[in-house]
Parts: sequence; C-alpha cells; structure tokens
Amino acid sequence: TDRITSLYYNESNLVSTSVDTFIVMWNLVGEPIKTYSSSTPIYCLHIMPLFSNSPTDEVPHTHVAIAGCRNGKIIVLSMTKSKSHEVDTKWKAITLETGSHVPVSSVCSGWNFLYAGCSNGSIHVWAFVTKGVEEESIGKNISDLSNVKKYSSSINSYLRFMKIGKSNLHTGAVTGLIFTGEKLFSCSHDLSYIPFDEPDDLQAKIPSQYHQKNGKGIIFHTDAITAISGNKFF
Repeated sequence: TDRITSLYYNESNLVSTSVDTFIVMWNLVGEPIKTYSSSTPIYCLHIMPLFSNSPTDEVPHTHVAIAGCRNGKIIVLSMTKSKSHEVDTKWKAITLETGSHVPVSSVCSGWNFLYAGCSNGSIHVWAFVTKGVEEESIGKNISDLSNVKKYSSSINSYLRFMKIGKSNLHTGAVTGLIFTGEKLFSCSHDLSYIPFDEPDDLQAKIPSQYHQKNGKGIIFHTDAITAISGNKFF
C-alpha cells in the first residue's frame, strides 16, 4: 500500500519490501507465498546464501532474506518453502539488533558474514553460526531462529547470527554494500566508496577473532553516492 523499497530475485521466488512495513515472498506468477510485517518501514533487502562453514562447501545450505528497517533493526527470514500447502502464509523471523535506532540503509553478505550499513555511517558485521559452535564459547549476543523446524525442514534448528564487528569509516549514510567475490565495497552520502579485503579469519565467530582490513576511501563523485553494483571483476 506504499512505495516498494527493494525487490530481490532468488531462482524461483521474488521478495519485495516496502515502506508499508511488509516483506512479501512471491512465486513467479505473481502470487504471494509468505508475508511478514516488521511494524516499521523497510529500507533495504538482500538474499543471503548460508554455508555450513566448511571450506569445501560450494552449494549453500539454504538462503535467508535480510531486511534493514528504519528503527535500526534487521529482520532475518527463511527462504525455504514448506513442503505442504500452507493455509497460513505468515512468515516467522528473527531480529538482529544494531545497538542504535538509526535506520539500516544497506545490507549485504560475503564470506558467510552479514554486513549492514546505517544512516549514521556505521557498518555492522554478524557471523553465521552453525550447530557445531558451542553456545558457551560465543557469549550472549546470539539471535536464534527458534522453532525453525516447524516451517523449514532443511534449516538447522540451531541457526544463529553472532555480532562480531562494527566500524565507523563513513561520515554519511551507507547507501550501498556489494560483495564481488574477492572484495567488499561500501558507498556513502559522504561521496566516497571504500574497499574491504577478505577477513583474516573466515571462521571468526566472536569479536576477538574478527579482523578485516579496508582500503582508503575513494572520492570521485561530486555529490552523494546513492547505489553501488559490481561483479567478480570489479
């Protein structure tokens, strides 16, 4: 009922988000499959492939939809459809906290980590944590996708995200994040874009294990950068 802010395609489904607070999964004939209301406008969307953290994995374990909200929270929803025909199309979710109420303006994933840029220039990082990681070793900052087996048999009931990092490299809203396979790039209203190297430890699950080098901010534009895109060659 309000303007659409994002549209993302994932092989067999579309996901849309809107200022009207709704996240909707559609099939390719235009029928809604699942809906979720975040109770706050949604500004950005990304579909994140999740791997089991094995270095030899080439095929994702599953996918989740990641939506950034005006209230500073991030909604995570399973992309796996039920095998049965559902009468109730409501979508269950977990919520990740950035620790502030500033809007989340961009989301992206790379190297099995989730990145979220905010309107105050900060970038937050979460690690995907699988069942094999013991809870006592990673503290209390875990968000659980509880009761996930009830609606998605292919996703481990211990699916979690652990917040492991935060940076304040931009002085304006982070309007774009893109992972190109070897690099992560961010862009901002401060006129710059910044390249990030691969994290030192791809198995990092706690803040002390996470370290990621970044390059210098590059300024070419004479006004705010509103979006960024790339491929494996960029």
